[in-house]
Amino acid sequence: MSFFYASAMQYLYSVIPNEWKATGQTILAVLFFGVSGIIGSVVGGWVMDTLGGSALYKMMALLSAAGVILAMVIRRNRRMMTMR
Repeated sequence: MSFFYASAMQYLYSVIPNEWKATGQTILAVLFFGVSGIIGSVVGGWVMDTLGGSALYKMMALLSAAGVILAMVIRRNRRMMTMR
């Protein structure tokens, strides 16, 4: 989790202008530690109660795989854009 947060912070610093970095860091922290935990707990609890633990873990695995694929596509597209 800390690796993801550090990576997200580095990405944030690369895309946000200097005068907005403190605001961007605050918004990232609120989303990362606050809102995402609330939404994840509510949705995860609902899936666990409705569909069971097996479905919850399968859903988390699929979402993780989708995130990896999305990251790979974005990285490839950035490389292609810089090569032009």
